Amino acid sequence: MSFRLLAMSMLMTGCGTMGLELLQQDSGVADGNSWLVVEPQSGLDFGFVDVQGNSGIETAVLTAKGSDQVVLIDIRFSATTYSSYSFVSDDLPLPHQLPVGVDFPVEVKFSPTHSDQYTGQLEIDIENEENSVDTLTLSIVGYGCDSGGPTGCP
Repeated sequence: MSFRLLAMSMLMTGCGTMGLELLQQDSGVADGNSWLVVEPQSGLDFGFVDVQGNSGIETAVLTAKGSDQVVLIDIRFSATTYSSYSFVSDDLPLPHQLPVGVDFPVEVKFSPTHSDQYTGQLEIDIENEENSVDTLTLSIVGYGCDSGGPTGCP
């Protein structure tokens, strides 16, 4: 299986343009080629969430493209501030063989505890053609605000 980590190009640039160009170039994929596409390409943005017991939920959708399945090994958080991100489901079915064209939604919950910016990354480990692991990184950002505080919530 020949594997391209197309989504990494989209996410590392921060704008998705490079990934879209590559996707268009690969529209006639030869047998044995697979890649993973992640939406939204720009990352997960929770906006403002009130710290008064509220949470926000955003979904990253992973989709295998090409002619072979993609093997998802692990999905985890890294470089997060204040540990305010969690998975909605405590039991992601990993490892997972993701067939071509099938969506794999990953729901992320943001529960801020104080007014501040919260950043982090969602890391997705994928088995490559050499049976080793490639890691795709998706940015995460959210803002805690306090509706009962002096500045309130926008």
